[in-house]
Amino acid sequence: MKIKRDKKGNILYKALILFIVFIGIFIFRNNIISIGNSIGRVFYPIKEFVYKTTYDAKSNITSLKNINDLIKETRRLQVNNYELELKLLEYKELEKENRRLKEILNIVKDYEYRFLIANVQYRDAMSIYEMMYIDKGSDDGVTLDMVAIKDGALLGRVVYVDSKKSKIDLITKNEFKVSAVSKDKKNLGILSGKNRNKLDLNYVIVDADMEKGDEIYTSGISNIFPKNILIGKISKVEKSSDNLYKKIEISLPYSFIDINEVILLKVDLIENSALNNEL
Repeated sequence: MKIKRDKKGNILYKALILFIVFIGIFIFRNNIISIGNSIGRVFYPIKEFVYKTTYDAKSNITSLKNINDLIKETRRLQVNNYELELKLLEYKELEKENRRLKEILNIVKDYEYRFLIANVQYRDAMSIYEMMYIDKGSDDGVTLDMVAIKDGALLGRVVYVDSKKSKIDLITKNEFKVSAVSKDKKNLGILSGKNRNKLDLNYVIVDADMEKGDEIYTSGISNIFPKNILIGKISKVEKSSDNLYKKIEISLPYSFIDINEVILLKVDLIENSALNNEL
């Protein structure tokens, strides 16, 4: 009987405690909510910071991935661009070479002689208007007195040959002389070099019908130079002091600074003799 009373007492005690707790919660619930709200307000900036930091980190990771992809794409485009530039350069070089060969064919088609193409190997800055060395010699078929032309105009003649190289005396050299004629073949003179980029045409009679802009050609009165090779154009015409001849200056159609390649013509003595007989 005593045990039953103790159990009942415990039950009542526990019920009383729960009742008191319930009454307390009911009475102080507003304060508890207020405290919860206060705690929430205290921790909200922290939660916001953590969220923003996490979001920013994710955004940065995404941005870094996008940047990495952009870098890869940029590199790919750079490689493609470089390859296209190389192909364009190759095309331009081929086009340049094709144009050069066409120009050479247009030049030599007017001459019924053997010819070969040579590159300038050496030039002395102190004698730029006197001579040059080319990279072709007797092994390539070069012989003495072959005629050198540039851009279809007379440049000089071969005066020295060895197996691998040759020397050309230029038309502008002081001692260089060649007979020349006007385009209509009516006026003849002797052309001489002056170690500069102009030539003098001498012994042209004062009454000769020659004026600035007229073209001058080789006359063919030579065992070396065939006729009708362009020399240049008249740039100045004056009377000599004795009034017997004209003082004529000839400008060349090429620049000596830009000469990197020449064409050599082989003129046989028999052919030249035939040419001379025609005059």
